Amino acid sequence: MPDQFLRNKLECVYNMLAKLKKDFEVVLIFIRNLHVDGWEESCWGTFDSMPWLALPFRDESCKKLKRIFKLSNDGRNDSNKLVIVGPNAEFVEPFGTSVLLNYNISAYPFTRKKATELETEVVKELKLDMLMDPDTVLIGNYGEVSFSKLFGKRVMLVLERFDVDFNENNAYKGFLLMLRGSYLKTRYTDEFEVIRVIIDNTESCGGKHLNLGHLERLLSLDRNFAGILGFVTLASSLKLDLSSSHFWYGKSLSDFQSYFQIFAFERNGRLVRKTMYPTFENLEFPFYAGSLEEETSAQLSRILLN
Repeated sequence: MPDQFLRNKLECVYNMLAKLKKDFEVVLIFIRNLHVDGWEESCWGTFDSMPWLALPFRDESCKKLKRIFKLSNDGRNDSNKLVIVGPNAEFVEPFGTSVLLNYNISAYPFTRKKATELETEVVKELKLDMLMDPDTVLIGNYGEVSFSKLFGKRVMLVLERFDVDFNENNAYKGFLLMLRGSYLKTRYTDEFEVIRVIIDNTESCGGKHLNLGHLERLLSLDRNFAGILGFVTLASSLKLDLSSSHFWYGKSLSDFQSYFQIFAFERNGRLVRKTMYPTFENLEFPFYAGSLEEETSAQLSRILLN
């Protein structure tokens, strides 16, 4: 049985879809242990106020569905599970709860496929020149450059948390080392530039004019990774809020303690890659063999699984 927050959300969406004459029905499955004193009476009391259907307590289908949907015996960890089944069982979406709570009625029928469409629409709106003021100063090994100087170039933007340990996070370390290798190979062919945006919640380093020494300490660079890769600035330089769906899918930054994220922009400023699980699947920029939609779908699945 859903908790009160999910129940209220689901009931609101259910009633809205009914008004829109959408084919959407809810069937409640009781998965708690029936041997708990007063449980059945309590459920009936709550169910009386719900607008949807329910399987009888002792229907044999409940046991089968528990196994199919991998629900626990006592249901304590499954009270918020919303499984979406398409018409004639065309699809089964086990993450309906997350999709519903994060995207509301716009994500109908509450599948990852629909969530991917919504996310892709949002991120495709992001353009390179939307990130910072043109005069924002970026720091590199060879001096300073204004952000506007990178317009017309391919750009890999890397959002990094200051408190993520470079040496202990293998995915973080591995990607940056591979990125560095590719960057150095094409450094003088104008293939692409790198901007590393440092997210720092521990120090007040405001301002757009930063000194190289401070940034080297901030990045905690070790002997195997000496020197700054590309250009560096702080998140305070960004014009867009980090909690916006352009960056963190509308979630709080604290939800992504161990992650970093990359954005790849083509020469025309158009976004061609966005992920917090970057891989090198292609030797050419943006180092990914699939599409923006495919990577968005894979990333959403990993977020929902965590």
